[in-house]
Amino acid sequence: MKKLHIILSLLLTMIFLTSCAPNVNDKTTTGSTTTDIVTVNFQKENVKISDKFTWDDYLFIAEKYSHPDITLCDYFSTYYFGTEDNQNFFVSEGESGDFKYRLFENKRAFITEYNGGTSTVTIPSVIDGHEVIGVTCRFDKSEFLPNISLKKVTVDDGIQYIGEACFENCMMLEKVSLPQSLLCIDNGAFHGCKTLSEIALPQRLNCIDDSAFFECGELKQITIPDSVEYLGSYAFFGCSELKSVKLSANVNQLHGSTFYNCSMLSSFEAQNLKQAFEADFHNTKIDIDSLVKNGTEIK
Repeated sequence: MKKLHIILSLLLTMIFLTSCAPNVNDKTTTGSTTTDIVTVNFQKENVKISDKFTWDDYLFIAEKYSHPDITLCDYFSTYYFGTEDNQNFFVSEGESGDFKYRLFENKRAFITEYNGGTSTVTIPSVIDGHEVIGVTCRFDKSEFLPNISLKKVTVDDGIQYIGEACFENCMMLEKVSLPQSLLCIDNGAFHGCKTLSEIALPQRLNCIDDSAFFECGELKQITIPDSVEYLGSYAFFGCSELKSVKLSANVNQLHGSTFYNCSMLSSFEAQNLKQAFEADFHNTKIDIDSLVKNGTEIK
């Protein structure tokens, strides 16, 4: 953390001393990659779920127990499930209408279950007077919405986290509207949503975890906003109709099989991709040689 503060101090000094230096807070300026990354990291560290579990608290736990990826997704899921030090922030459970939820020590809720039978669902950002910050499956359930007739989901503004396997195998889900407040889409959140054809990723989104859109066979194009810093392995594996991808300028590496078997993928725009694996583009129409010429190391 001290290192980040030093970097920010130096950056502010440079802005003061020279009028041509890029504005750290202006995302439209064409500054260096370092400037953009520092800006995003600074915003990420200002995210706080609870006074009892800050980003610094999470970093301590993540480093102590060697979490494989230090991401906002992992920060939220660690708070939800509890830490390896047996810190548990869960207080009680409740039910309101068709929804069940868990209430945590910060007086915020995670919605855990939906028992309605309609094809269209709006997930509320307030339940029983409590702010909802996350939507997640329970650890002992395989999916959030067992309703196989579900076709459309709207996630209300204010919700920041969509949890692991949240909408996994919602076979009839066609459209999802995500809020601008959303920061994280966790592991397998939309895994196997084979008819999902329309989803716009919000401009504050920071993390798309492993297998998030695995085999979403009807997706045609994806724009990953520059706020995204982490794109997990298998994220768009088997999206057989995906033709066009615009990658975040702050994603500089892929982690394996990201676009594996996206057989229609022919347009791939990446500004700062430094490292990827052959498997990331297996059975696509992407010209690997052109990526290498543009500075991407392929392993």
